[in-house]
Amino acid sequence: MNNSGTGNGVNGLTIFFGIIIWIIIFTAGYYAFSAIYHYYFPSPNLQVSLQIAFDEKNKLVISGKARESTNPVSGLATLTINREEPALSVVVLADITAGNYSSSEQKVLQTFTPDDALHVEADISVSNEGDIFSKKVNAYSNRLPDTWLTEIVMVLGIVLFGFLFYTYTGKYTKHKNRIAIGIAYAIVAVALILPFIAPLAINYYPETVEVMAKSPVGIVKVGKANDQMLDQWALNIGGIASKAKPEDEKYDIPKGIVVPLYVLILAILGGAVNMTRELPKLQHDLASVWDMDFSWSGIKSSMMFGKEQPDKPAATSSEAVQVVAEKSNIGNELLSKEDRRRNHLRGELIRQHMYLMTSPLLAIVTYYMLFMVEGLLAESIPIVVVISFAAGLLHETVVSTISEYANFYLAKLKASFEKKAKDLNIQNQNVE
Repeated sequence: MNNSGTGNGVNGLTIFFGIIIWIIIFTAGYYAFSAIYHYYFPSPNLQVSLQIAFDEKNKLVISGKARESTNPVSGLATLTINREEPALSVVVLADITAGNYSSSEQKVLQTFTPDDALHVEADISVSNEGDIFSKKVNAYSNRLPDTWLTEIVMVLGIVLFGFLFYTYTGKYTKHKNRIAIGIAYAIVAVALILPFIAPLAINYYPETVEVMAKSPVGIVKVGKANDQMLDQWALNIGGIASKAKPEDEKYDIPKGIVVPLYVLILAILGGAVNMTRELPKLQHDLASVWDMDFSWSGIKSSMMFGKEQPDKPAATSSEAVQVVAEKSNIGNELLSKEDRRRNHLRGELIRQHMYLMTSPLLAIVTYYMLFMVEGLLAESIPIVVVISFAAGLLHETVVSTISEYANFYLAKLKASFEKKAKDLNIQNQNVE
């Protein structure tokens, strides 16, 4: 019965990975066909740029360039401006002359203000040897781009949560163990790669920088924060970011929690490295408990340490009943012990996931703990690097250190309260 359940689980997993493989094959085939088609039927290499700005009178100005390879082109730019709140959509036309176009003469654009959340789409049309070619480009102001990225991340997150919920709840089976190990290795791979790839999205969507700067939580290019010069990318939590001059690239954050971005990245990498150290051990231990033979013959051979016992005289019916009961009790005891071991190992695997997830939070706390040691943070950036990495690698040690610091200051706070209460009672007694 158990073998049948295991087989069904394996078949289901095989079907799932088979679907993933077919999706990859179809995607690769589509891009391969597209590359071959464009190779034999090339289209002009039309390069288009689009910028959104406001002049000194706070009038919206949309401009850009159009090139075929490196040669300027002429044509027509259809500009569609969409505002979120209050909703408004405006379409204007701009001539492309010597590779440049601009909407500076359009009075209708005075309706928009620098605080509006805008999406501008430019449809560039040019003529080449009697054929008309077009290309669209988008730009955003005070809002995130319209992409499928958010939806894709949400779907992947829901799927991952479903796998984790299925794997780490309910009865633990050999099939769930196999899925749990696979997910753990996939999470390690993502944790090692994503911290380097995710920040690159800012290059593709520079508008996100302005949006995050105006959000309560976001990654911002910080100049000065909390009276300290950072001059680097940092995570802002609760601080109000502002620019000293409109043309400045960096923001000043006088208050709030501001942590350098490298601190968080190193903490995630430390957590991933810790999982790469622990996963092979857990995989080996889990494999050992699942490969054990729990049939009576296996239990009997393990009890005899592989040695055959001499034949015994036939037992009476009462003795046979007693032997069967003893065998059943021994088997149940061993099974119970192995179940507890499996559940313990599953708990250890879950613990590794929690360590990785909470490593950035520990890094934030340890970063601010360094301020408690006078001069330590300012004098030695390598110390910050080591401590940040250790927040993910040495989770238990960091948690213990934070607890000791918190207990120390809570004890001082309690003593201060008790002293103030005692002084207040003395004052009241003197008044009486």
